[in-house]
Order: sequence, then structure tokens, then C-alpha cells
Amino acid sequence: GLGGLYAGLPIMILQSGGKVGIRFGMYDNVKKLFPGNAILAGVVAGSTEAALWITPCERIKVLVIKHREKEKRFSFILRSLYNGGFTSLYRGAAPTICRNGGTVGFRFMLFEKLKPIVGNAALTGALVGAVSTCLNNPIDVIKSAMQAVDAGKRHSHSNEGLGMLGTARNLVQREGLAYMFTAGLKARIFKISIGQAVIFQTVELVKSIQS
Repeated sequence: GLGGLYAGLPIMILQSGGKVGIRFGMYDNVKKLFPGNAILAGVVAGSTEAALWITPCERIKVLVIKHREKEKRFSFILRSLYNGGFTSLYRGAAPTICRNGGTVGFRFMLFEKLKPIVGNAALTGALVGAVSTCLNNPIDVIKSAMQAVDAGKRHSHSNEGLGMLGTARNLVQREGLAYMFTAGLKARIFKISIGQAVIFQTVELVKSIQS
């Protein structure tokens, strides 16, 4: 039903609030150390938020969406933690950090270059979000495949224990190379473009109020 569209919403809200705070806080601090180097500050900020916040949140979100009809969500998460241990929350950490570090660095660099031309933070954020989504879709597909694995379960098509490169190879063999660039792309562009427009516009507004 319609409720299925909102599966995983609470963890998404928690994830978004935490990651944005870490991202912009880290970005501002690193940029003070390396003035004018937006991409470096962005890579550090993106990698930090991925390691501290995004990886465990997305792991839980993927499991909740995948198993929303099988049992109560909270009990399922507890069972997954029991079977796989606390470190199971960090399954898919490598592709998540790679994706987020590079993507956030690219977004900040492109935003600072395009903002004077476009003249509007929301429109610039939406454009930056769309472009970065097209570029990082393959690594996001790999990340999702790794995080969707159930702790303690294996089958012939499982990505359990394959690592980032092994999972990529497995996906290409099963689905084809084009799948890596197109899987879920339209939905991600729509979601991320709107999200980045709201985030960058909100941050600009808050900074203008503070100044």
C-alpha cells in the first residue's frame, strides 16, 4: 500500500539530520585549515559523516525496507545485531565512505563554482545533486547490494563476504554492466536533487541569519 513508500522513514529522518550536521560542521572546520580547497574539505567531511553516521543508518534502513513484512522491525534489527554482531552495522562501509567522500567533495567544489553563475542556492544544489547522482550510481548500487545481505544467511547469489570489488563483479555477471549505471537512477536523481536543493538553501539561509 501507500505506507510502503514510507518504509524506513524514521531512520531516514534521523540519518539526514545527523549527517548534514556532521558534513557542514566538518567542512567549515577543514576549510579553515585549507582555505580555498573546497574539494579537500568536502572529501574529509563526506568521509567522516559516512564513517560515523551514514553507514550504520543505511544498513538498518536497507534491512527494514527489505524485511518490512516479515516481522516487527525492531525485533528484526535486534536479531540481526545478535547474529552478526555490532560490526554488522558497518557492512558496506568501504563503498559508502568512497561514495560519500568523493560525492560530497565534488558537490561542494561544483556548488562554489556554479553558485555565482546560477545565483540561487536551491537551483545550484539541485543541479549539483543531479550531476553527482549520475556519477556515483554504480558505487551506490554496490553499497546497497552489500548492505542487503542478511547476517548469517548465504545463498548462491549472495554478496556475503565478497567485498566491494567482488560484489561489483557479481552484479555485473548477473545483471550486466548497464545495470550498474541505471538501477534506481531516476528515483535517486529525483530524491537527491530535491534534498540537495533544500539542504544548500537552508544552510545559506541559516548563515545569512547568523551573519
